[in-house]
Amino acid sequence: AFFSLIPASLTFRVIALNQPDPLNGLTNRVYTREFFSQARAHLAEKGVLVFSITGTPNYEQGDLGFYGATLYWTLRDIFPHVLVLPGTTWWFFASPSPLLTSDPAELTTRYQEAQVQSSLFRPEFYSLYYEPPRIEALHSLLEQNSQAVRNTDTAPVCYFYTFCLWLKQYGYLPGLSLQQLAQGGSLRIFLLGGTMVLMGTLPLIVVRLLSPRSARPQAYPTTILVFNGLTGMSVELCVLLFYQTQTGCLYEHISIFFGVFMAGLALGAQQALSWIANRALPLPRLLWVVDLGFTVLLLVTPLLLYFCRPAFFSVPVIELVLLFWIGVLAYGMGLVFPAASGCIAQHTPQTPAIAGWAGMSDNLGGAVGAFGTGIVLIPLLGLPATIWCLAGFKLLLVGWGWWRIRETS
Repeated sequence: AFFSLIPASLTFRVIALNQPDPLNGLTNRVYTREFFSQARAHLAEKGVLVFSITGTPNYEQGDLGFYGATLYWTLRDIFPHVLVLPGTTWWFFASPSPLLTSDPAELTTRYQEAQVQSSLFRPEFYSLYYEPPRIEALHSLLEQNSQAVRNTDTAPVCYFYTFCLWLKQYGYLPGLSLQQLAQGGSLRIFLLGGTMVLMGTLPLIVVRLLSPRSARPQAYPTTILVFNGLTGMSVELCVLLFYQTQTGCLYEHISIFFGVFMAGLALGAQQALSWIANRALPLPRLLWVVDLGFTVLLLVTPLLLYFCRPAFFSVPVIELVLLFWIGVLAYGMGLVFPAASGCIAQHTPQTPAIAGWAGMSDNLGGAVGAFGTGIVLIPLLGLPATIWCLAGFKLLLVGWGWWRIRETS
């Protein structure tokens, strides 16, 4: 979004990213392949893009080396020439032309020829930061990791890496290898599979344990409520993260998105109550129909996100489309809630118990979904695949509901 405000003809000799490490979805945005591509379009042919991350001066192997390789190869996808300087801070330089050098003598000569006047920097300082043997050793390590997953807007893997590095710094997950995790294999399958199984079973187990034996709610509508909250909260998170990556801002607009989302929930609930009052369909069939409709909305969402990019639309149009769609998703969620509560009420006439089970199931599913989606699924699977996994949960429930309807009809 920042580069969209700059005329296409305007180029720069230096673009410096003065940002912290990619600790979250917002700061990760300026370390993605899409951002580097936009920066390249506004960089002079002999210009330089430069940024830094927190590093280590004495150890470049292991997780930190692979994390650096992810950024290195993300840059290499856009820039043919990349130079990385090791130290307590790792400096990344990228350029379209082969002007980058690790020779401090060459840099001193260029500095003197350019007749730069500075009271804070002297050319002799180059020898402190540029150590050719260490630079070559680091580059050899980075080149070996060409299979590193690229950091992109829709698969922001670097903020997951920094989260893991932070945990390991304080003694947690010492056996976790970022390289093995990123390259696939049993570790990646275990983490992704375990996360999805936990997301799918934990809220159901908790609801089951907290419900009194004498008056437990029906399993099917309760499960629908759990996954309604889980998938709804998760897809809302996906849309918000996508909006943030495409526009570069979210904080000042977050209240608008939440307001539209809550309004969609209210309108959907009101519509479902109207259908229930008019007896448009038997409650079990109505629940199946509205759950199927919400599942269709989930399946359409990745396609919508694909076209909501500056390459197709302006930023204001993207925001309006995403606001409309998050309202539509909330409307679909709102339809499910009264229908599922009505199914529970057919077997449990206690109104406070119905409200409590419904609210607990929906909110617990939303909490588990937000944690699992934001921390693991989005960075490792990417936004489209994450949404399809969520839709997969719902498709299983749709199949279960169809089987129940046929059995009881």
